[in-house]
Amino acid sequence: MRNHRRKIATPPPVPEVEPTAVMRFEVEPGVVRYARDFARTSVQSWNRDELAEDAALIVDELVTATIDVGSAGTVVLHDTGHGVHVEVTADAADFDRADRESLGLRIVEATAASWGVAYTWPHYRVIWSELDEDAAVDLREAVDD
Repeated sequence: MRNHRRKIATPPPVPEVEPTAVMRFEVEPGVVRYARDFARTSVQSWNRDELAEDAALIVDELVTATIDVGSAGTVVLHDTGHGVHVEVTADAADFDRADRESLGLRIVEATAASWGVAYTWPHYRVIWSELDEDAAVDLREAVDD
């Protein structure tokens, strides 16, 4: 049975407390692998091993989408106390080329407890997602539904 997920435009508030991990990336070879490893090791360092692979997968998909539209960006991860909040911000992305129905965003939707897209001034796109340890789902089950 598929879990129902919420897609909302405004990310939920994230406490401005540690632990937080931030990684800036440019459009260059190998950056997606580096971002994925950064997410995995950051989440594991917070003893959230059950969410580490999901966080790595989401970061992989969002960084790939950001690079595909020719933009550099930033990955921000927060330990929320009950899960992990993931944000990938694209700098000056060509929004018309970003496909909101892409396979990458469907993977994010299937993996995250909730997710959304926000636009910030002057021209940034932020895709965020919430991973909740109580709502962790096997992606194979979600895709089969």
